[in-house]
Amino acid sequence: MSEREQAESARIVSPQGTGGLKGRLQRVAAGPLAVAQQQFNDAALLLVDAVSRRVDDAAARAEAAERRVSELEERLLRLERRPATPASATVAPQPHASAFPDYFAFESRLRGSTEDVRDRQRPYVDRLRNAAPVLDLGSGRGELLALLRDAGIEARGVDANADMVAFARGEGLEVEQQSAHDAL
Repeated sequence: MSEREQAESARIVSPQGTGGLKGRLQRVAAGPLAVAQQQFNDAALLLVDAVSRRVDDAAARAEAAERRVSELEERLLRLERRPATPASATVAPQPHASAFPDYFAFESRLRGSTEDVRDRQRPYVDRLRNAAPVLDLGSGRGELLALLRDAGIEARGVDANADMVAFARGEGLEVEQQSAHDAL
């Protein structure tokens, strides 16, 4: 055998590196498996991404539902705390309830839950500590008043909205229904 033939034979049979017969056989045998494995991995990643998106969507819907339940619970409490009004013998027809905007729900949606508002107003408690007695104009649901009460700071509130006043009073807060102008 010539030198060239011996070198070619050694290269074909050589187990070193990726060349040689062994390397070629491995590539031929493993090639389809590697391709199939890569396709499987790609499909699995697509499924994981799809499931992850669905879980995120479900979590967002659950969070929105929890906020809505909280709003409805606060609205129910507000209605339960409203003072009963004596029925009149002649009652004028009332417009449908949806004809008036529900300011309480509107505020809950824009400002957040009572606890969210309290968290945002908590830094003001120390600033108001030496300003007692505090008059909270437009006290709404009374989040600041509750914080001040809990801190032992004398405070009262006024709000023009009867629902807000009823809710705050239901929380045991001193709130009057009147305009800020009249309160001053």
